[in-house]
Amino acid sequence: MAETTPSLSIEYVQHLLNKKFQSYIAERGKRYHEEGKVINFSVQSNNRIEAQVDGTHLYHVTVVLDDFGLSNCTCPYEDYCKHMAAVLYEWQHRQVLANIWDKNIPQPVIDTLHPVLFSTYRQLISRAYLTVAQVEELMEAMKTAVKQHFSDAEAAVIYIYIIQAMYGMATSYQTYERQERRFSSFFQGLQEFIIQALPALSDGDLLRLAKAMFRSFLSNENTEYGPWESLMREFLPLVPSRLYQRLSDLLDATYEKQPLGKKGRLVKSYFLLAEGHGLLALQQLEGHTIREPDVLPHMTWMKTNHAWTTMKAWFHMLFPRKESAFLYLQPFYDEMEVETASDESLQSSNVWARWLQQPSYQRLLSLTKNWSKEKRSALIQELLPALKNQLEQMPSRIAYIKLLTLEKRAEEGANYLLQYETEPFRLRPEVNELLQMIQRENRELLFPVYHQFVLRLIEKKSRPHYEEAVHFLKILHCLYKETEDKERFHQYIRRLKYTYKSYRALLEELRQLDS
Repeated sequence: MAETTPSLSIEYVQHLLNKKFQSYIAERGKRYHEEGKVINFSVQSNNRIEAQVDGTHLYHVTVVLDDFGLSNCTCPYEDYCKHMAAVLYEWQHRQVLANIWDKNIPQPVIDTLHPVLFSTYRQLISRAYLTVAQVEELMEAMKTAVKQHFSDAEAAVIYIYIIQAMYGMATSYQTYERQERRFSSFFQGLQEFIIQALPALSDGDLLRLAKAMFRSFLSNENTEYGPWESLMREFLPLVPSRLYQRLSDLLDATYEKQPLGKKGRLVKSYFLLAEGHGLLALQQLEGHTIREPDVLPHMTWMKTNHAWTTMKAWFHMLFPRKESAFLYLQPFYDEMEVETASDESLQSSNVWARWLQQPSYQRLLSLTKNWSKEKRSALIQELLPALKNQLEQMPSRIAYIKLLTLEKRAEEGANYLLQYETEPFRLRPEVNELLQMIQRENRELLFPVYHQFVLRLIEKKSRPHYEEAVHFLKILHCLYKETEDKERFHQYIRRLKYTYKSYRALLEELRQLDS
């Protein structure tokens, strides 16, 4: 095939298809191409294409890319016809094939992968509606095809080739943006196959995999979005530390003929960071616009290794004017602030003001895991009144109850139950834990609580509520028995029966207590 001039790009040929052909004619030509009806295709000098198209008859088509007006077809249609469109689509397809595969991939591998790759691509873009289950079926079919021809050790690298080729095909045909969600879901599935394979790979296999990934990074340095960043974010934390230096050298060798771009520098900075050169790693990113997801592996490494001072420098340098909350990095930022702060009080730290906006008991435990019990109790003392003022919000209510239980604040817990638990039917787990804590610390506080629960349930006037009321009465009976005051309990039951003597279903349930 003769080389094309820079103007004769895939985009230029698409422009011809859009401008010279009526849309329904171009669509028919595209279908002819996909059905393999373009045969004896050859490119002559001066970008002149000769081909035959098997339509109603076998038609000879000449397409002159340099001067499209000279193009012709032997069919009787008087304008630019579907046969000529089919030849243009065939030219596009061959150009795509020449560019989507990594030049280092052996031709037998390409010959094996291409049919299933192109078939999968067609299914991803041609269906009007594609469910998640259908995308997963395509991923599994691809996995099966790979396993038929390649070993487990080879498969991870093969998936890199497939992602690169599929992404190249989608961007060349300008279908990636239109079907980005489908492609992203498909790529994510293949990435999961790669990540699952990592523990079983030898050092040599890991290096071969990394080399394929670095080459893909290099070929896509100028693309803003693509499948590689998410894969690299998952891959880097799983790499054994013994390979950091070798991988760093491999990255430099991959980028030998051009300077490291943003993607390459993000990887390089991770290896420098993991080798203990935090500030040098940060310098690698100077002059580039860094988004939060870009540095998730770096922040994860710093958190795991308690490099809080280094993390503080990274936040200061990468996001100096950040005023709103972070979207991806907020948990890292909050923990860094807590670990580096000299004063942990609520008033002096924005961490707890943000925490109160989205209260989480587990998050508080995580942030204060290195604090003494006294420090954490002092913080909780400050948080509880603020939480109490927003109990209408369920996350605040859950956090409030759990903190009362943690701090063994039995009296406050009983007051909360009396004032706020107005629907004691099938109590939530955290409320049951609070009741158990109060019983351990001061069971006398539970008498008014259970009495009130019983009355609230009876007033609902339904059999399930009466059954739950009897459940609490049985608990009350045990409490009275422990205090050796059973007669008081029996008086209470007689009073209930008299007060609600017209509640036949309730009286039937209360008979359970007669024994």
